[in-house]
Amino acid sequence: MKPPPTLITSFQRIFPGAAPPFIANGAGGPVWVAAAPNGSAVMTLAMPALDAHIAFRLSAPGQPANRADVLGMPLPPWALYIGAVGWGWAAHGHAVPGLDAVIHPEGGIREGLVWQTGLAFAAVWQDIGGWPLPEGGLLGLMTRLGGFFH
Repeated sequence: MKPPPTLITSFQRIFPGAAPPFIANGAGGPVWVAAAPNGSAVMTLAMPALDAHIAFRLSAPGQPANRADVLGMPLPPWALYIGAVGWGWAAHGHAVPGLDAVIHPEGGIREGLVWQTGLAFAAVWQDIGGWPLPEGGLLGLMTRLGGFFH
């Protein structure tokens, strides 16, 4: 599958001067992500389809889960699940970088958005880190998140 042509232009418009993004989607799923490490533990996300822009700190294993954005507002489910995926990679011993990212769900907002977005971020973090697949692959990582963030 080929990423949507507007994905990179949206990333460059929203994050001018950022490093060239890594592009991923979750195992051929309908959600695409363009993301670049930002040198912090903060996730800065934009989802133009929802007219949403949010920033939050990544959670670390052994510490309370971050369930709010940097302003203290509760995270929406799609951002909460992205944070859970970052926590999952960290629980596997990886240094998970904060990202500047644009999320593009092909065909608009549909059922499964939260899961597909999480899977796309699992893939983009793996690409950025060059990490080996965990047991059960990316889907295995996702299923082991359990109810940590729910």
